[in-house]
Amino acid sequence: MGTLQGVKYYISKSMGKAIMDYQMIAEGDKIAVAVSGGKDSLTLLKFLKDRQKFVPVKYELLAVHVDMGYPCHHPKILGEYFKKIGVEYHIEKIDILKGKSRKDISCGVEHRKDSFPPQEGGAGEIVSRDRGVLSERSERRRGACPPSGRNLAVTLDPRSQISCFWCSWNRRKALFEVTKRFACTKLALGHHKDDIIETTLMNMFFNGEISSMNPRQELFKGAITIIRPLAYVDEDLIVKSAKELEFPHHKCTCPNSVTSKRTRITEMIKELKKDCPDIKTNIFRSIKRIRPEYLL
Repeated sequence: MGTLQGVKYYISKSMGKAIMDYQMIAEGDKIAVAVSGGKDSLTLLKFLKDRQKFVPVKYELLAVHVDMGYPCHHPKILGEYFKKIGVEYHIEKIDILKGKSRKDISCGVEHRKDSFPPQEGGAGEIVSRDRGVLSERSERRRGACPPSGRNLAVTLDPRSQISCFWCSWNRRKALFEVTKRFACTKLALGHHKDDIIETTLMNMFFNGEISSMNPRQELFKGAITIIRPLAYVDEDLIVKSAKELEFPHHKCTCPNSVTSKRTRITEMIKELKKDCPDIKTNIFRSIKRIRPEYLL
């Protein structure tokens, strides 16, 4: 790690600690890295690639981008970047629009039929908890989401938060399928420390439960293991690093990309940080320092 300096050194060091603490990577792993094209996922891929040069554990990488069917050039730009840094990659094309425009998805009603294996901690459950929205069980009670694994027609009103849930659900499902198809042992996601903190608060405030993102989580009876190597990395370090590394950038955003609830949580933390500089670290640590005797 002697060649790394400044922000890059601290990101790599924090990644290494998280990987060790949660035993994220083992000898011979083939890791599918979910790359949306944003700063977080590109940082994850870049540092996992660089760490292959000096860590004793040998592993393979497969960059995976899910092309949601939006009319943009992002997949092409990412494909060129993957070739440039010498990473094997796959672009999975899915069509969640089904002939509609993004405006239709933002303002209309989408009807879709899908199925997914009925496993504990499945696609719907893991996506909803990660993003800090209502859990799949809660959605089923409201009649807005099907039970996992059943072939039911679903009516989603994209004007509500369910449209974001729908896109996330389909994207995560595609990632799971690619991970299995390419015989990958792990699926790496680009969630960082700030994501974990915000999700914890969102699930408390808007979902009425104490839950967050696990740095390492086995799904489908161990068939797929999700890892989050950036779990100990602060977002501001990622922002600085992304500017230095000059990642490819092409704006291709969903009309529902700005999540007001998450934005409100972020602003709330910033405001509280003025009086409590360690607030993010304290919230992060609290997830692991549970005192059951003081809970209901």
